Amino acid sequence: MRLCICQNRMDGIEFRWSVTTKSLEVLNLQKKFGKNFAVKDISFHVGAGEIVGLVGLNGAGKTTALKIILGLIQADSGSVSIDTGTERRRGDIGFLPEESDFSFLLTGYETLLFAAALAGKIFYVEEVFNKTGIFYAKDKRIGTYSKGMKRRLGLACALVTLPKLIVLDEPQSGLDPLGRRGLASILEEERSKGNSILIASHDLNETAEICDRVVVIHKGRDIAVLEREKISDGKLKEKFFELIESDLAECVVK
Repeated sequence: MRLCICQNRMDGIEFRWSVTTKSLEVLNLQKKFGKNFAVKDISFHVGAGEIVGLVGLNGAGKTTALKIILGLIQADSGSVSIDTGTERRRGDIGFLPEESDFSFLLTGYETLLFAAALAGKIFYVEEVFNKTGIFYAKDKRIGTYSKGMKRRLGLACALVTLPKLIVLDEPQSGLDPLGRRGLASILEEERSKGNSILIASHDLNETAEICDRVVVIHKGRDIAVLEREKISDGKLKEKFFELIESDLAECVVK
């Protein structure tokens, strides 16, 4: 069953259930800050066992779209429908923000244990520490962590609840080549379990390598949806700049 959260400035939020095969469906999202559109008529979906990427320049609207999906901010109009196959609803979503705000006084273990306890998943803490490659640092205070270690801990917090839908904002940021390879391996494992993954990223090469489909966002709009065959073998970077330059040219003409 699907939990559908229909967001409208006049009517508030409406919840309804429907049958679907899509884990996440976003339809016609719009969000303004002041007079400016942060998101304007964005639509896409993520199926079970799929990895979908949102790519765009800084300020394109990727993070705003993620925040609406997560319920952190409300859209002016449009809908977000989530179907994870259970009744945990939002508890089935794991989220890695672009910047994780950890208490530097806590250890990595204490932080992950707290995140797991909130979801009743404390039995998976050590397993997730091993999976994300920071088991060796679990008893160190976060104030001693490097940026890459904090990123791995953030990923661990996103995974420890055993989510069916995983939302990652710039997951490669701060990771060294070994960490990026580990991230790709983790995402492939989650996909093989039938879990759905949504990634917002600037890294076109690595996004193309791991994603089944990419949504190109520019100035708050989805200007293209590119399937696997159009983004593999280094095609994404060329296609991305072609789309952005074409859209900019159209804006100038208008």
